[in-house]
Amino acid sequence: MSTDEGLQIGVLGPLVVTRDGAKATLSRGRIRTLIALLAMSAGRPVGIDRLAALIWPEEQPERVRSSLQSMVARARVEVPDAIVTTPNGYLLDVDPDHVDLLHFRRLVREANATENVDVALDLLDQALGLWRGDPLADLRSSALDRDFVPGMIDERLSAIHSRANLNLAAGHSDRVITELLGIVNQYPLREQLWAQLIRALVGAARRAEAIEQYHKAREFLSQELGLDPSPDLQNLYLQLLKSNSPSIPADKGEDEATTATEPAHTDAGLRVPRLLPAGTAGFVGRAGELKLLSEMSDSIVADTATMGISVVCGMAGVGKTALAVHWAHHAAAIFPDGQLYADLRGFDPSGDPAAPTEVLCVFLGALGVPVEQIPVGLDAQAGLYRTLMAERRTLIVLDNARDSAQVSPLLPGAAGSMVVVTSRNPLTPLAVGFGAQLIALDVLSEDEATELLSSRLGAARIAAGGETAAELAALCGRLPLALAITAARAAARPGLPLSAFAVELQDTQQVLDALDAGDPRRNLRAVFSWSYQSLSSQAATLLQLLSIHPGPDISGPAAASLTGTSPRQVGAAIRELATLHLIREDRLGRYVLHDLIRAFAAELADAIIPPEQRQAAIGRMLDHYLHTARAGDGILSPSQHPIPIPLTPTYEGSSPEELRSREQATNWFRAEYRVLMAVTSLAVEFGFDVHAWQLPMAFHRHLDWHGFWDDWGTVQRIAHDAAERLNDKQAKAYTHRSGGMLSMRLGFYEDTLRQYQNALTLYIELDDLAGQARAQGDLSMLFSIQDRYSDALAHSEIALELSAKLDNPYLHATCLNKVGWHTAHLGDFERALILCKQALALQQEVGNPLSEAFVWDSLGYIHQHLHNYSQSVECFKRATTLFSEFGNRFELAATLSNLGDACSAANDLDSASEAWIRAIVILEELHHPYAAEIRAKLNEIPRRVTSSTVES
Repeated sequence: MSTDEGLQIGVLGPLVVTRDGAKATLSRGRIRTLIALLAMSAGRPVGIDRLAALIWPEEQPERVRSSLQSMVARARVEVPDAIVTTPNGYLLDVDPDHVDLLHFRRLVREANATENVDVALDLLDQALGLWRGDPLADLRSSALDRDFVPGMIDERLSAIHSRANLNLAAGHSDRVITELLGIVNQYPLREQLWAQLIRALVGAARRAEAIEQYHKAREFLSQELGLDPSPDLQNLYLQLLKSNSPSIPADKGEDEATTATEPAHTDAGLRVPRLLPAGTAGFVGRAGELKLLSEMSDSIVADTATMGISVVCGMAGVGKTALAVHWAHHAAAIFPDGQLYADLRGFDPSGDPAAPTEVLCVFLGALGVPVEQIPVGLDAQAGLYRTLMAERRTLIVLDNARDSAQVSPLLPGAAGSMVVVTSRNPLTPLAVGFGAQLIALDVLSEDEATELLSSRLGAARIAAGGETAAELAALCGRLPLALAITAARAAARPGLPLSAFAVELQDTQQVLDALDAGDPRRNLRAVFSWSYQSLSSQAATLLQLLSIHPGPDISGPAAASLTGTSPRQVGAAIRELATLHLIREDRLGRYVLHDLIRAFAAELADAIIPPEQRQAAIGRMLDHYLHTARAGDGILSPSQHPIPIPLTPTYEGSSPEELRSREQATNWFRAEYRVLMAVTSLAVEFGFDVHAWQLPMAFHRHLDWHGFWDDWGTVQRIAHDAAERLNDKQAKAYTHRSGGMLSMRLGFYEDTLRQYQNALTLYIELDDLAGQARAQGDLSMLFSIQDRYSDALAHSEIALELSAKLDNPYLHATCLNKVGWHTAHLGDFERALILCKQALALQQEVGNPLSEAFVWDSLGYIHQHLHNYSQSVECFKRATTLFSEFGNRFELAATLSNLGDACSAANDLDSASEAWIRAIVILEELHHPYAAEIRAKLNEIPRRVTSSTVES
């Protein structure tokens, strides 16, 4: 349910936002673009990288994330309570039907799904009635004009085309003529619309006008493109001239589009082959890929000196053949010399790929060469094939190719033809040697996957299942073959609710059994196995072990530790898996297993890997993450209490990453954050309790700094329980300190006190002076937050005394700062200044810039209350710079709030406002309630300005 049912956003024309019927006044510029982008994906998150690329398509600002956060903060004023922060982006929380584009798409889908013509026409009328002009007409954005507007226009024209077809089939020619006259003038390159207009005019007994419109189309195409009308349009014109019927039959569809087209090549004895197999019923989606293929064919038509090659590659079951054949039927009309098709069996259960000579014999026979005249030998057959293909315009589909060597002899030597190759391999040699266009096919989008199910099962059954169709799509990993199998099984058992099939797919142990259609070519396990059988032993082992890794993705170095091999060896295995699309490189250097391939690999791992080898692989993996995280945490927080782990990994073959800088450490934690969460849970599952408590302690600061407190709570509970099971006092003390800090962040002060006191007790029992000092310092900060500064000072002074007994300058400097901070809050600013200056000098001496930031924050507060405002502002700015560099967003927001206070005290209200706004943006992103307190200070500014003016 959306947060505001009254919010409506329109993009099918100039951008418009209304709330409860009242039109909102929107800012100009990029904020409008941001609102439009979020609206077009209403209910679904849009990633920060994607937003940045579209909002700043030419040159992005230096601090993209901060700039975007500020923009979102301003956009929230325009659309209050509707923009929600997600882990990696933003989401517009509004009913999709309240965005005209998404409402339009739903109506069109329903129109396409119904068999009732009147209902379909009514739905299309509603859908097209939502359009107010050119989409996003008032937004100046090259990215929107490039990536969104053309597709939206195509959707509108497709709906107009569908409505016109329905009206023509029902004999209502007069209803569509006026609209089509306007549309062909606006989009004169759309020959389908010209054809509809001609049919409508004939149906309305306006034959002379129909002939005139054909000549208009031909003249325009000749002048603008130097081309004649397509064979389909020419054929329609011939029917118009020959027929005395008051109407011309409506478009018969893709399979019959070329039947009346005369071949360009008419040598005696040669036939026009028609070898394309039947297309897939209910084909959905793939608009971008279809457009790329059509652009290639259009370039061949425009320049017959060109031969085009497109390679459609992707994982098993992703729909490569369906796409190639579907498009080939649509494009057949522009290749009048026929269509050749061959299944090259590159990944076939027989394990016997088609030899080029086998395919050439079929092609030569289809071209009219008698069997006895087909020469012997590959070179001779290929030579005759190329000779016959010279000066012919033919479409050739080479399906399921294993490699480039299998394809090369089947390429026509002359220009004018087009070859579409499908393969699980990318076939890059064809791109290098022949300039082939590579089209990587991914799984369907959420909407496309649901649409596929609807096309097979009917809209009524999908609607009856509620959200089940979306759940089925997700459980099938949006993989077309899995969706088709599920739809077929559901269609065969109409009495069962769709939820029954979802339950089957939810069982990860049996999911591949549920995706077996009883035919090896329609059995997901078998289809994956054909790829697996072609792997080297190293790549096969890696695939098995990747099923143990919990995801969501894995880096090359982590894969090396998982397998116990070198980065070079695992790199070769990764490339082999990626080539066959058994894994996908989601981001640079990070690899993802599709859920169904993971299930397939897990079956292999269970059958092949002995339990002791599985445990060793998990141990190597956990050591990898633990030791790398510990090193990164040590770089970012060198003053923290080090976790007592061995200097080297416990499991031989683990090779943790070497992090040498703050930037490397920060980037590593950002990349591995979700993985660290997952492997922590895995550690418990497989009995690695030591790792289960140590891992969260090594990355909880990253969770804290970025406000991932729910996730911190999850791993904190895992760590605490593991420490209790181990009955390890040191472990329990660490987890109590971590749990106390989390409770303090969330405002649960009683629990914070309990946890810190438990930690202190354990450190006393262990005679750990450093631990005691840190626990005393923790207690002092708790009392400080509660404004109990006398108690806070008492505990911080005990911590300082303990730290003085240790050779630990990091800890001693931290304790000095705490005493100075609490002394200042008790009004002794001169002593506080001396203590904090000592702390600053010591932190700078040992090179601990993060702890230095806390001291600068203390000094800012002290100087502010000594009325040294310029010094106060400078100190706070130094602190914000350091917190920003380390990525400590919570402390950055807190210091920005303090900076705003200092600027306000100095009567620099503009700077105060800017600092507070920056703090609010961060805290709202972190979902922290402290944002409300700062907003209250910000809201006081107008009143205070008025007061100041009156007094002056």
